Amino acid sequence: MWSDIFTQFDFTHLYNGQSFVALGDALSVLRRMQPETVDLIFADPPYNIGKDFGNNKDQWASKQLYIAW
Repeated sequence: MWSDIFTQFDFTHLYNGQSFVALGDALSVLRRMQPETVDLIFADPPYNIGKDFGNNKDQWASKQLYIAW
């Protein structure tokens, strides 16, 4: 399924059977996608990097827990 969308998988990615998360530079990952294969792409600042926002630290215990969230 994902091999139909991406031309290369040379970036870190997670898939839990329902959700796919690409971890990397958004433009770099987007360049590896076949044209017209997805309806929505959500790119945002990096999360889960341990940044302290004042009351909670942005860090999950594992990547699996992060994607499950």
